[in-house]
Amino acid sequence: MKTDLVCKSQVKDVWLWDEHPQRSEWGPDCGMDLLFNDQSGELGQCKLCFAPEGSFKKSDMDSFISAASAARFQGRILVSSTDRIGPNAD
Repeated sequence: MKTDLVCKSQVKDVWLWDEHPQRSEWGPDCGMDLLFNDQSGELGQCKLCFAPEGSFKKSDMDSFISAASAARFQGRILVSSTDRIGPNAD
């Protein structure tokens, strides 16, 4: 996120979930991989998912949206490393 040509202009800070300064206040990890502050300082979540041979289903999308819906998070980024995205997830 810090080196990608698109993301780096939009993202100010990036942390692994366990490394975010406020992480201990939020409870257990619910599957988020990265947290980020955008250039305006708003906090967002990023989920990196799936091996290239894996698949991404609607239930995976639903789980991501549910976990990322806490009021403290203003943004969401989903990065899929597979081309196997189910029609309902797409």
